[in-house]
Amino acid sequence: MHTFFTQHYQPLRLTGRSWRTVEQYEVAISNFSAFLGRPATLDDLSDHAVARLAQWMLDRGRSTATANKTLRHLRALWRFARKRKLIASKPRFEPLAEYDRSPRAWTAEEVSRLLDACRQVEGDIGSVTARSFWPALVLFVFDTGIRKQATLNLSPVDVDLESRSVTIPAELQKNRREETHGFSSQTAEAIAAMGTDDREFLFPWPHDRYRRTTWTWLNRAFRDIVEAADLDASAGHFQRLRRTRATLGEMVAPGSATLDLGHSRRSITLKHYIDRRQLGRSPVVDRLPRPGQSPPTPTS
Repeated sequence: MHTFFTQHYQPLRLTGRSWRTVEQYEVAISNFSAFLGRPATLDDLSDHAVARLAQWMLDRGRSTATANKTLRHLRALWRFARKRKLIASKPRFEPLAEYDRSPRAWTAEEVSRLLDACRQVEGDIGSVTARSFWPALVLFVFDTGIRKQATLNLSPVDVDLESRSVTIPAELQKNRREETHGFSSQTAEAIAAMGTDDREFLFPWPHDRYRRTTWTWLNRAFRDIVEAADLDASAGHFQRLRRTRATLGEMVAPGSATLDLGHSRRSITLKHYIDRRQLGRSPVVDRLPRPGQSPPTPTS
């Protein structure tokens, strides 16, 4: 199956796609092979086998969302192989039912605590001090909601402190679209505090800069800061900053987060980024006609 993927599916379907997309398919094939106890082949694809794979993943502590991701990629490979008459049957298995839990974002007060912890970090990061690097990075993501991969590859020339705006090159964007975002004077001051030396990257993190990086050392360092701020450090720290931007943005301007975060569909924003707990109770209930009560008298 892996040979089929690398020699046929990847060049015909994934050319120009990000390495993360390619990696997700490779992980799906690896999961199937681990379940079988040997390298998976196209002949192993059956609804029964895929259903057993999903249960196998759940039994090992993987989430239903993770299992469904593997199932989606196997379904895509299966359909591609069937179109080329390499498999006679078509996939009929269903995705696992997932719980629709609200995403978790920080509050503005919690971000304030996070910034306090950032300012206590000692040492240097590249050519700037850690106590200037971390507040600038946190505030920048908080204001713009830009993805970590793009943020850490921005050049100083991409940012205009006078107009308080950043232009993200299309090459850095997941959606391959050049975008311009604004940021606050607070963030502009934090970026200026890093200095104006002739550096390659706006945020000069010196580690993890290799192909297919997952920013392991950056994530560990940021996790330590999150813990120092006495915040939940269980998972998704930078992603939680983006969720915070989305949630607080929705509170200020309902419907704005989808465009601000560069999502292709509103459903993505609502499902994965808006912390519904922070939006509070709907005011509509206070305006409903009450059973057994006279309707309010219209005001002239």
